[in-house]
Amino acid sequence: MTSEIGKEKLNHMKLAKRRVEQPLYGLDGSAMKEASEEQSALPTLMSVMLAKPRLDTEQLAQRGAGLCFTFVSSDLTIEKISALENSKNSDLEKKEGRIDDLLRSKQEKMACRDKSMQDRLRLGHFTTVRHGASFTEQWTDGYAFQNLIKQQERINSQREEIERQRKMLAKRKPPAMGQAPPATNEQKQRKSKTNGAENETLTLAEYHEQEEIFKLRLGHLKKAFDLTEQRYVAVKIHQLNKNWRDEKKENYHKHACREYRIHKELDHPRIVKLYDYFSLDTDSFCTVLEYCEGNDLDFYLKQHKLMSEKEARSIIMQIVNALKYLNEIKPPIIHYDLKPGNILLVNGTACGEIKITDFGLSKIMDDDSYNSVDGMELTSQGAGTYWYLPPECFVVGKEPPKISNKVDVWSVGVIFYQCLYGRKPFGHNQSQQDILQENTILKATEVQFPPKPVVTPEAKAFIRRCLAYRKEDRIDVQQLACDPYLLPHIRKSVSTSSPAGAAIASTSGASNNSSSN
Repeated sequence: MTSEIGKEKLNHMKLAKRRVEQPLYGLDGSAMKEASEEQSALPTLMSVMLAKPRLDTEQLAQRGAGLCFTFVSSDLTIEKISALENSKNSDLEKKEGRIDDLLRSKQEKMACRDKSMQDRLRLGHFTTVRHGASFTEQWTDGYAFQNLIKQQERINSQREEIERQRKMLAKRKPPAMGQAPPATNEQKQRKSKTNGAENETLTLAEYHEQEEIFKLRLGHLKKAFDLTEQRYVAVKIHQLNKNWRDEKKENYHKHACREYRIHKELDHPRIVKLYDYFSLDTDSFCTVLEYCEGNDLDFYLKQHKLMSEKEARSIIMQIVNALKYLNEIKPPIIHYDLKPGNILLVNGTACGEIKITDFGLSKIMDDDSYNSVDGMELTSQGAGTYWYLPPECFVVGKEPPKISNKVDVWSVGVIFYQCLYGRKPFGHNQSQQDILQENTILKATEVQFPPKPVVTPEAKAFIRRCLAYRKEDRIDVQQLACDPYLLPHIRKSVSTSSPAGAAIASTSGASNNSSSN
């Protein structure tokens, strides 16, 4: 705009100059008059031309103000556009999130529909059935209910078969005990062999006795499923003698609950866990235990009779590890009923893990009943499995005998001997009654080893340390856990610098001397 105004001024000035400088010759009077008029009008033209720039400057100022207003309006418009873009992006994100939610919901709906169809086949469904002119809904069982019905029918048939056999056996019931002839030595021996690994033909009376033992051991132990914890458990039902007085039942139940409270707090990988215990009625209560696959050591020995020293040593090491834990907790615990039937083989083989079970006869060495020097009084004399109890449990006197954790050490020695030789070291072919009447364990002053199978001298020395006749000469659980035979990375020579090592060395030396004599 400024350049156009300047050009216009320049043209006017050139025209005025040319007319001023134009010669006057050849002009008539009119030409002279026009020239003079143009010269007189020149100052006016010049003033007009000089006044135009002021007017152009004012116009420029007004136009500049308009441009500034336009720029401010443009900035506001840009901010509005950016705000709209942000809002648009936010709306797009929300839409994408809603689309994802819809897709996820659709997938979940399809999964629920598939599960519903599976449950429909498994549990059952309603079907529409026509009856004349009307329609009714009828329930149709799925395959799970059909299997349960078949299983129930199979159980009923088995129950009928068992009832039939029971009636047949009842007809063949032997005469009363007062009319029964005295048992011969051959019958006694055959009866005692039912406790060992041999299988002999039983008389009818012995069959009833073995059937009752089987019911006591396995009849009340059931596999169950815990719906709360979603796991399999072993449920054991304890039946009290109905002929007991109410006071005796209450005391027994109170004592059992105390024992199970202690067992429930035990937490060791080699001890079966106790999950719960509760009363069923006045004559029975129930314990819920950890379920373990496989069989016990007693079943394994009846099938294979014996095992290698390496396998037996592995089992003994795990048992001793559990006994060490039982003696380190407060208050310490004596198991008192260690035997092959209470040692579970987790995978059913001799080279795997074991778990100790059945703490029904365990003794709690609390401060009120236990003395670190003499031990604790045996208040339940006569209970337990006689082949695996030490001599001090059979001592009869005015006062009950004193016991300690050395009871379990003796049991470990008997179990180890039985695993190696396939027989018990004392009273193998005797019943519990014969052991009690003939004082078999009280006479077990020395253990004898058969020539076959071949066992290392270290294993024999270990058994002698466990089966020392006097409890004062027998090692305890702490010394048993540190025994050199069970510690493969320690030198065979036993250090006598510590009291435990001195006791082991002296016991081992005495045992070796007695064996050599």
